[in-house]
Amino acid sequence: MEKDYSELMTQLKSGELDAVEVHPDEFMAFYEAYMAFESRKRIVGAAEKKWHYYVSLRP
Repeated sequence: MEKDYSELMTQLKSGELDAVEVHPDEFMAFYEAYMAFESRKRIVGAAEKKWHYYVSLRP
């Protein structure tokens, strides 16, 4: 089942979530939602080991 990254980023913005994990095979789905997200300039990401990405909201 594909994650709803638009909803997850909305939850980041509202404070319901601290971070979202994005796996390499999900990156394009995340990227499409990210580019459409109105507050995307506040979203920051960090790559971790084995190419996992974690995104969070910049304060």
